[in-house]
Amino acid sequence: MDLCSRKDLSDSPKICYKDRLFINKFCGYANGNWTTGRCGWTHMPPNTDQHYIYDDTTRVLSDCEDWQPDGTGQKKSVNVDTWRSLTYAYPPEDSGWTPAESPYSLNFCKTDCNFYVYWRQNIPGRGVTIPYQSDKEITNWWQFIGAWDSTLNTDGGLWKLQTSTKATNTARSSNGLQVGFFNGQLQYGIGSRSDISIEIYDLKGRIVFSRNIRDVSAGYHVLNLSGHASTILPSSGSYIVSIKSGTGDKNMCVRKRIVKF
Repeated sequence: MDLCSRKDLSDSPKICYKDRLFINKFCGYANGNWTTGRCGWTHMPPNTDQHYIYDDTTRVLSDCEDWQPDGTGQKKSVNVDTWRSLTYAYPPEDSGWTPAESPYSLNFCKTDCNFYVYWRQNIPGRGVTIPYQSDKEITNWWQFIGAWDSTLNTDGGLWKLQTSTKATNTARSSNGLQVGFFNGQLQYGIGSRSDISIEIYDLKGRIVFSRNIRDVSAGYHVLNLSGHASTILPSSGSYIVSIKSGTGDKNMCVRKRIVKF
Protein backbone atom coordinates (compact mmCIF):
# COMPACT_ATOMS: atom_id res chain seq x y z
CA MET A 1 0.00 0.00 0.00
CA ASP A 2 1.28 3.47 -0.86
CA LEU A 3 0.94 4.70 2.70
CA CYS A 4 2.39 8.14 2.09
CA SER A 5 0.02 8.92 -0.79
CA ARG A 6 -3.07 8.61 1.41
CA LYS A 7 -4.41 12.12 1.90
CA ASP A 8 -6.68 10.89 4.68
CA LEU A 9 -3.64 9.86 6.72
CA SER A 10 -1.87 13.18 6.27
CA ASP A 11 -4.94 15.29 6.96
CA SER A 12 -6.96 13.40 9.53
CA PRO A 13 -6.18 11.48 12.74
CA LYS A 14 -5.14 14.09 15.28
CA ILE A 15 -3.29 16.04 12.60
CA CYS A 16 -4.28 19.60 11.75
CA TYR A 17 -3.39 21.28 8.48
CA LYS A 18 -0.94 23.35 10.48
CA ASP A 19 0.90 20.26 11.73
CA ARG A 20 0.84 17.45 9.15
CA LEU A 21 3.00 15.11 11.17
CA PHE A 22 3.37 12.20 8.73
CA ILE A 23 3.89 14.13 5.48
CA ASN A 24 5.85 17.10 6.80
CA LYS A 25 7.95 15.64 9.57
CA PHE A 26 8.35 11.96 8.72
CA CYS A 27 8.44 11.99 4.92
CA GLY A 28 9.90 15.50 4.58
CA TYR A 29 7.76 18.29 3.15
CA ALA A 30 7.93 22.05 3.71
CA ASN A 31 6.71 25.21 1.99
CA GLY A 32 5.08 23.28 -0.83
CA ASN A 33 8.14 21.19 -1.69
CA TRP A 34 9.57 17.78 -0.82
CA THR A 35 12.74 18.02 1.23
CA THR A 36 15.72 15.74 1.85
CA GLY A 37 17.11 14.58 5.18
CA ARG A 38 14.04 12.99 6.77
CA CYS A 39 12.76 9.51 5.75
CA GLY A 40 11.43 10.18 2.26
CA TRP A 41 8.44 8.27 0.97
CA THR A 42 7.42 5.70 -1.61
CA HIS A 43 8.23 8.04 -4.50
CA MET A 44 11.63 9.19 -3.29
CA PRO A 45 14.33 8.20 -0.79
CA PRO A 46 15.58 10.73 1.78
CA ASN A 47 18.52 11.83 -0.38
CA THR A 48 16.53 13.29 -3.28
CA ASP A 49 13.51 15.47 -3.98
CA GLN A 50 12.93 13.89 -7.40
CA HIS A 51 10.27 11.23 -8.00
CA TYR A 52 11.25 7.58 -8.55
CA ILE A 53 15.02 8.10 -8.29
CA TYR A 54 16.02 5.28 -5.94
CA ASP A 55 19.65 4.95 -7.07
CA ASP A 56 20.87 8.50 -6.48
CA THR A 57 24.45 8.46 -5.17
CA THR A 58 24.15 11.92 -3.58
CA ARG A 59 24.83 11.76 0.14
CA VAL A 60 22.73 13.70 2.65
CA LEU A 61 22.41 13.64 6.43
CA SER A 62 19.16 11.90 7.38
CA ASP A 63 17.60 11.17 10.78
CA CYS A 64 15.42 8.37 9.41
CA GLU A 65 17.06 5.61 11.46
CA ASP A 66 16.59 7.64 14.65
CA TRP A 67 13.55 9.68 13.64
CA GLN A 68 12.21 12.30 16.04
CA PRO A 69 9.41 14.69 14.98
CA ASP A 70 11.44 17.76 16.01
CA GLY A 71 14.49 16.65 14.00
CA THR A 72 16.74 16.02 17.01
CA GLY A 73 17.42 12.37 16.20
CA GLN A 74 20.93 11.22 15.31
CA LYS A 75 21.70 11.92 11.66
CA LYS A 76 23.50 9.54 9.33
CA SER A 77 24.98 10.03 5.86
CA VAL A 78 22.78 8.08 3.43
CA ASN A 79 22.57 7.41 -0.30
CA VAL A 80 21.61 4.48 -2.54
CA ASP A 81 24.29 2.28 -0.95
CA THR A 82 22.51 2.57 2.42
CA TRP A 83 19.57 0.43 1.25
CA ARG A 84 20.95 -1.29 -1.87
CA SER A 85 23.63 -3.06 0.17
CA LEU A 86 21.15 -4.54 2.65
CA THR A 87 20.35 -8.25 2.45
CA TYR A 88 16.73 -9.30 2.75
CA ALA A 89 15.34 -12.81 2.50
CA TYR A 90 13.15 -12.32 -0.55
CA PRO A 91 11.22 -15.42 -1.65
CA PRO A 92 12.68 -17.27 -4.67
CA GLU A 93 11.50 -16.16 -8.09
CA ASP A 94 10.00 -18.37 -10.72
CA SER A 95 12.53 -18.10 -13.54
CA GLY A 96 9.90 -19.29 -15.99
CA TRP A 97 8.00 -16.02 -15.90
CA THR A 98 10.36 -13.44 -14.38
CA PRO A 99 13.48 -13.27 -16.57
CA ALA A 100 16.29 -11.10 -15.22
CA GLU A 101 15.53 -8.29 -17.64
CA SER A 102 11.86 -8.16 -16.68
CA PRO A 103 10.80 -5.07 -14.68
CA TYR A 104 8.96 -7.50 -12.39
CA SER A 105 12.11 -9.38 -11.45
CA LEU A 106 14.01 -8.74 -8.24
CA ASN A 107 17.22 -8.47 -10.23
CA PHE A 108 15.75 -5.48 -12.08
CA CYS A 109 14.12 -3.68 -9.15
CA LYS A 110 16.19 -4.71 -6.13
CA THR A 111 17.25 -1.12 -5.35
CA ASP A 112 13.62 0.03 -5.32
CA CYS A 113 12.44 -2.97 -3.29
CA ASN A 114 15.24 -2.62 -0.79
CA PHE A 115 14.35 1.01 -0.22
CA TYR A 116 10.69 0.14 0.41
CA VAL A 117 11.71 -2.40 3.07
CA TYR A 118 14.26 0.00 4.60
CA TRP A 119 11.64 2.77 4.74
CA ARG A 120 9.04 0.58 6.40
CA GLN A 121 11.55 -0.69 8.94
CA ASN A 122 11.90 2.89 10.17
CA ILE A 123 8.18 3.56 10.55
CA PRO A 124 7.37 3.86 14.30
CA GLY A 125 6.20 0.43 15.46
CA ARG A 126 5.32 -1.65 18.47
CA GLY A 127 6.84 -0.44 21.73
CA VAL A 128 7.77 2.95 20.26
CA THR A 129 8.88 5.56 22.81
CA ILE A 130 9.15 8.74 20.73
CA PRO A 131 8.02 11.98 22.46
CA TYR A 132 6.03 14.55 20.49
CA GLN A 133 5.69 18.20 21.53
CA SER A 134 5.49 18.68 25.30
CA ASP A 135 2.61 16.37 26.21
CA LYS A 136 2.27 13.67 23.55
CA GLU A 137 3.95 10.52 22.31
CA ILE A 138 4.05 8.77 18.94
CA THR A 139 1.91 5.63 18.53
CA ASN A 140 2.48 2.39 16.61
CA TRP A 141 1.92 3.48 12.99
CA TRP A 142 1.83 -0.10 11.74
CA GLN A 143 -1.74 -0.22 12.97
CA PHE A 144 -2.66 1.83 9.89
CA ILE A 145 -0.94 -0.62 7.56
CA GLY A 146 -2.48 -3.70 9.14
CA ALA A 147 -5.94 -2.44 10.04
CA TRP A 148 -6.72 0.94 8.49
CA ASP A 149 -10.49 1.10 8.99
CA SER A 150 -10.64 -0.41 12.46
CA THR A 151 -7.79 1.81 13.65
CA LEU A 152 -9.60 4.98 12.57
CA ASN A 153 -12.84 3.70 14.05
CA THR A 154 -11.35 2.96 17.46
CA ASP A 155 -9.63 6.27 18.12
CA GLY A 156 -6.35 5.41 16.43
CA GLY A 157 -4.00 8.28 15.73
CA LEU A 158 -0.39 9.06 14.88
CA TRP A 159 0.09 10.39 18.40
CA LYS A 160 -1.61 10.09 21.75
CA LEU A 161 -1.71 12.25 24.82
CA GLN A 162 0.64 11.14 27.56
CA THR A 163 -1.23 9.42 30.37
CA SER A 164 -0.87 12.38 32.71
CA THR A 165 -2.69 14.71 30.30
CA LYS A 166 -5.55 12.54 29.01
CA ALA A 167 -8.11 13.46 31.66
CA THR A 168 -7.28 17.06 32.43
CA ASN A 169 -8.17 20.44 31.04
CA THR A 170 -5.03 22.06 32.41
CA ALA A 171 -2.45 20.43 30.13
CA ARG A 172 0.14 22.56 28.44
CA SER A 173 -0.82 24.44 25.32
CA SER A 174 0.17 22.97 21.97
CA ASN A 175 0.93 24.72 18.70
CA GLY A 176 -2.35 24.80 16.84
CA LEU A 177 -5.71 23.12 17.25
CA GLN A 178 -5.81 19.46 18.40
CA VAL A 179 -8.72 17.04 18.80
CA GLY A 180 -9.04 13.65 20.48
CA PHE A 181 -11.74 11.34 21.81
CA PHE A 182 -11.20 9.26 24.95
CA ASN A 183 -13.77 7.30 27.00
CA GLY A 184 -16.76 9.33 25.92
CA GLN A 185 -14.93 12.65 26.26
CA LEU A 186 -14.23 14.92 23.34
CA GLN A 187 -10.90 16.60 24.10
CA TYR A 188 -9.54 19.56 22.20
CA GLY A 189 -6.55 21.78 22.66
CA ILE A 190 -5.54 25.18 21.32
CA GLY A 191 -2.30 27.11 21.51
CA SER A 192 -3.80 30.52 22.20
CA ARG A 193 -7.08 32.01 23.46
CA SER A 194 -9.76 31.76 20.78
CA ASP A 195 -13.43 31.17 20.01
CA ILE A 196 -14.22 27.49 19.28
CA SER A 197 -16.87 25.96 17.04
CA ILE A 198 -17.72 22.27 17.53
CA GLU A 199 -19.88 20.36 15.02
CA ILE A 200 -20.70 16.65 14.84
CA TYR A 201 -22.02 15.19 11.58
CA ASP A 202 -23.46 11.80 10.74
CA LEU A 203 -22.00 10.00 7.72
CA LYS A 204 -24.64 11.52 5.44
CA GLY A 205 -23.29 14.97 6.23
CA ARG A 206 -26.15 16.06 8.49
CA ILE A 207 -25.28 18.09 11.58
CA VAL A 208 -26.46 16.30 14.73
CA PHE A 209 -24.71 18.53 17.26
CA SER A 210 -23.35 22.07 17.16
CA ARG A 211 -21.88 24.30 19.85
CA ASN A 212 -20.01 27.61 19.77
CA ILE A 213 -17.84 28.44 22.77
CA ARG A 214 -16.45 31.93 23.11
CA ASP A 215 -13.11 33.03 24.51
CA VAL A 216 -11.62 29.61 25.25
CA SER A 217 -8.29 29.75 27.04
CA ALA A 218 -5.15 28.06 25.71
CA GLY A 219 -4.69 24.43 26.74
CA TYR A 220 -6.78 21.25 26.69
CA HIS A 221 -10.52 21.18 27.32
CA VAL A 222 -13.13 18.44 27.64
CA LEU A 223 -16.71 18.05 26.40
CA ASN A 224 -18.24 15.00 28.10
CA LEU A 225 -20.55 13.09 25.73
CA SER A 226 -21.02 10.04 27.94
CA GLY A 227 -24.57 9.57 29.16
CA HIS A 228 -26.01 12.13 26.76
CA ALA A 229 -26.66 10.05 23.64
CA SER A 230 -30.34 10.99 23.52
CA THR A 231 -29.64 14.71 23.68
CA ILE A 232 -26.37 14.95 21.71
CA LEU A 233 -26.19 11.98 19.32
CA PRO A 234 -29.22 10.24 17.82
CA SER A 235 -27.65 6.79 18.22
CA SER A 236 -24.35 4.99 18.56
CA GLY A 237 -22.33 4.73 15.38
CA SER A 238 -19.83 6.64 13.26
CA TYR A 239 -19.70 10.41 13.34
CA ILE A 240 -17.46 13.12 11.93
CA VAL A 241 -16.27 15.61 14.52
CA SER A 242 -15.22 19.07 13.31
CA ILE A 243 -13.63 21.55 15.68
CA LYS A 244 -12.65 24.96 14.40
CA SER A 245 -10.87 27.78 16.12
CA GLY A 246 -11.39 31.45 15.38
CA THR A 247 -8.14 31.77 13.44
CA GLY A 248 -9.25 30.36 10.09
CA ASP A 249 -9.70 27.10 8.22
CA LYS A 250 -6.03 26.16 8.48
CA ASN A 251 -6.63 25.33 12.14
CA MET A 252 -9.56 22.97 11.51
CA CYS A 253 -9.30 19.29 12.40
CA VAL A 254 -11.79 16.71 11.14
CA ARG A 255 -11.85 13.19 12.51
CA LYS A 256 -14.05 10.18 11.95
CA ARG A 257 -15.12 8.46 15.17
CA ILE A 258 -17.19 5.57 16.43
CA VAL A 259 -18.92 6.68 19.61
CA LYS A 260 -20.43 3.88 21.68
CA PHE A 261 -23.17 4.56 24.19
